[in-house]
Amino acid sequence: MRMMKGLMLTFLVAAPVAANSASVTYSYTGTVTAATGIYSSAGSAVSGTITIDFAAANPSQSAGTIGSVASGQWYQQSYGGAYYNTPLPPGFVFSATIQSGGVSYDGSTSLNNFGGASSVNGSVFPNGAAGDAQWNGYNTRFFSANSAAASFIQEQFGLGAVGTLIPFGANGLPVFGNANNFATGSLADTSNGATVGQLAFKITSLTPSAVPVPAAAWLMLSGLGAFGLFGRKRKQS
Repeated sequence: MRMMKGLMLTFLVAAPVAANSASVTYSYTGTVTAATGIYSSAGSAVSGTITIDFAAANPSQSAGTIGSVASGQWYQQSYGGAYYNTPLPPGFVFSATIQSGGVSYDGSTSLNNFGGASSVNGSVFPNGAAGDAQWNGYNTRFFSANSAAASFIQEQFGLGAVGTLIPFGANGLPVFGNANNFATGSLADTSNGATVGQLAFKITSLTPSAVPVPAAAWLMLSGLGAFGLFGRKRKQS
């Protein structure tokens, strides 16, 4: 029984660490404020998901402490590929799916050979003005290695706060729902340096999905169950 309690305590201590290291997905809805060019088939409403995975960030390309409210900015990002003349990043720190009328886009798809960049960042500036605290996430996928006339698709989600409200928590995740918070999103497609389509929208709801329990945690739970069953059998005998 002491062993059972010890293992349970170990799991409870390890669980928050495992949860913080897992990617988090949010569902959102919103209203379209602009739809031009190749995105002109969008409707009046928009919905989709955003996914944040700090484990995909490159420490050498990031700075600050996640979720810090000290004056200044923190950011977790990863970039690479031929466009940057560096190896491709292993994944996206931020990605989103977008669905609106005839527009459907999934930014979580694999990086192409020309690379990409993604970032989550927060900033706090104690000047008391509107928008002095912000949280942003963006994902850019490049289709040309020519930086002078690049072709790329970028999706961006921004969350701001009026006054001293902070639109992100200590874990660096967005805080939404306060009446003084405002959120926007956009999808832009650029070909040879010229914008060929843009979809802009206002976020009206943001709902976090359940954080998946890592496989290792399920194995640990199974082991704990086995110890419990073994203890019951010994007691009965």
